[in-house]
Amino acid sequence: DRRRVVRRLLGAVVRTGRLLWMSLVRHRHRHAGVVVVMVAVMVWAARRHRSAWLRMKKSRERERMLAALARRVRASGIPLPAMFADMDALETNVDDLTTKAGPLRIRLASKSFRVPGLMEHIVRRSPGKFVGFMCYSVPEAAFLADAVRAWWGPVTQRALDLLVAYPTVQAHDLELARALTQQAGVVLTLMVDCVQHVEAIERVCERWEDGDGGAGAVCIRVALDVDASLPVMWGLVRLGAKRSPVRGVADAECVAECVLRKRHVQLVGFMAYEAQVAGLPDDQPEDPPLYSWAVRLVKHLSMRHVRSLRARIAARLEEMVGPLQFVNGGGTGSVTSTARDRSVTEIAMGSGFLQSQLFDYYHNANARQPVLYFALPVTRCSDARSRRSRWATCHSGGFVASGACGEDKQPVVAYPPGLQPVSGEGFGEVQTPFAVHVGLDIAPGDVVLCRPAKAGEIAERFSRYVPFRYHTESHTIHFVVDDGSFRTYRGHGQCFF
Repeated sequence: DRRRVVRRLLGAVVRTGRLLWMSLVRHRHRHAGVVVVMVAVMVWAARRHRSAWLRMKKSRERERMLAALARRVRASGIPLPAMFADMDALETNVDDLTTKAGPLRIRLASKSFRVPGLMEHIVRRSPGKFVGFMCYSVPEAAFLADAVRAWWGPVTQRALDLLVAYPTVQAHDLELARALTQQAGVVLTLMVDCVQHVEAIERVCERWEDGDGGAGAVCIRVALDVDASLPVMWGLVRLGAKRSPVRGVADAECVAECVLRKRHVQLVGFMAYEAQVAGLPDDQPEDPPLYSWAVRLVKHLSMRHVRSLRARIAARLEEMVGPLQFVNGGGTGSVTSTARDRSVTEIAMGSGFLQSQLFDYYHNANARQPVLYFALPVTRCSDARSRRSRWATCHSGGFVASGACGEDKQPVVAYPPGLQPVSGEGFGEVQTPFAVHVGLDIAPGDVVLCRPAKAGEIAERFSRYVPFRYHTESHTIHFVVDDGSFRTYRGHGQCFF
């Protein structure tokens, strides 16, 4: 394959040089336009073949690693199913994303991990780059405050900054947020997007101040959630996540004015997450070319829209409440474009560090490697003597990701090559059948390694992750000593929702 690529490149160089000579010497620039086109095509082909060759080289090395992992798992006797985390790949991804983030600080999206030990490992890799955590509920923020406080301060030399990115109006959550705000070394911010959110927070703080246990005023920090979806057809249709009612400067002013009238609420920043850019893959295999071009066009127009929106809202809020402490935007899928937005001070990322399967189809994912693999045990095989139809069944199942139902939400088989989920069943409830391709020998006791479509919610199915490292010279797998630090939320006895 490599020699074929080299021959194609050399042939393109020779043809281009010959055409250039004819145009300059014999025909006096008659073919100058053709030469320009040929040079552009040659550069495009060189980049395409080089990236394809690099992906092929990485896939071969990864297949050797997965074969070694399957052998090691089978020999170790670890109860299956189990989840394994490639620490070398994780560190490679951390270095890649921290570089692409440029001057922006990174806020770790905890929902994409749900393993405190993994988040600690990432922060320790580049402690000056991370500003805090983006949580998905107040109880989760309270748990993280206890779980990571011991190492966060000494490692980062700053207070633990927790941003609950999803609004809540439940009295229990707001009471817990009030108590968490009073803890030393913890900075908590709640997300709001309407007057009702602000008034609910104010009522809880007033009850505390007026009650028997209240001594002194409490002020809860809030941030504004701005809808960054792309309006088309004069605003009749919006492309992107349609959750927040704050869609312009006037809407932001309305909520900010409500905050200014309250004694117990302080507006410190806002978030504008462009879901139609960060959460939409560029080139999925099943997508037709026209759809991929349409996706790129939507992303380009969305970034122009959201940059203007962020700048206008940031300017107006600073006029009303003073300097903002943060402007949050972007995600793994839009890290390079968000890093160029001067209004943004921090970017939230999560799944890209673990490079779950859906993130393989982003243009900026070439340097990152998969981290998570879950192992299933083969328990039975049917039609073993048939050459055309053979099936192998693994114990355990499920692991399907959230979102709109589709095949892209199912896990994919990473090893051994030649297994395909049965279309009529997929990943089942307690067992998973696979169609076995001709030429693949598989028997009860073998191990099947799969990659999850998404990174975070898969942690709800396991109590702990098993970290490992791969020695490229000896092609062997070394399990990192398990001291309990890679327990999931489930392993800690936590289930937030």
